[in-house]
Amino acid sequence: MKNIFNFKNNLAMAVIISMILPFLVSAQSINKLQNTMKTASLKKTISDMYETVLNKKQSDQAGKFIDERYIVEFNNQNKPLFDAFPDIHFTLKDIFEEGNKVITVYEWKGIHLHQYKNIAATQKTVTIEGVSVYEFRDGKIVSSTASPDKLSFYQQLGVVPDLLVTKEVSRKNAIYFVDEFQIPSGVYDEFKKRLDYNRNYIRNLKGFLGDEIMQNKDLQSGIFTIITIAVWKDRESLNNAKESVHKEYEKIGFDPAEFSRRLNIKMKRAEYYQAE
Repeated sequence: MKNIFNFKNNLAMAVIISMILPFLVSAQSINKLQNTMKTASLKKTISDMYETVLNKKQSDQAGKFIDERYIVEFNNQNKPLFDAFPDIHFTLKDIFEEGNKVITVYEWKGIHLHQYKNIAATQKTVTIEGVSVYEFRDGKIVSSTASPDKLSFYQQLGVVPDLLVTKEVSRKNAIYFVDEFQIPSGVYDEFKKRLDYNRNYIRNLKGFLGDEIMQNKDLQSGIFTIITIAVWKDRESLNNAKESVHKEYEKIGFDPAEFSRRLNIKMKRAEYYQAE
């Protein structure tokens, strides 16, 4: 009787599991599908925004892609460039998605028909490469930062002499070294002091092409988000820079891991390169 009872219990349990398991598998599949759809959706939003707002100049459609509280600032950021280069056209070379942020590697081309800041119209056609970072909330862009190749831009306009543009600033094989930091407001000053030290140090290293820093503060949590992008000539330059920085840290007795733990700083790191 005991064996029969156990058999019946086991059989009942097997039936229950067979009924629940498809739902569990289905739920996992749905979660994966939702994550995939979210990534595809953010990338598509950026692609559509570039084509509609930046290329077709349909600013009245900006609300489809950009949070209404950010539209005015977004337009103001682009206005000087768009006024000076009315035929400007962007080409997306690659798009990367990380959490609620999308990073684009782009190229834009346009004719300098009107004054740009203090530079009179030159009638020259320029082609510029760059990287932009977009932050999303509820499916729409709430902040953005652009890091174009400024040296090449001013050189093509004739502001910077050709002699200053050498093979050293070619970005064909460049590596974009991207760090993202989440920093509590109470330790911002200490972190910024360390960051400035690091930036000043790497600027003197061989193969360094340029860097940009962007930041945003969440008004509710007080958390600062800082993104740094350092551009290196090639993989060898980046590897040599990492070794040099490590030696510098040993020299001055700085432990980055302990520093991050003590200040409760969260960090993500990624490396990007331009697509063929």
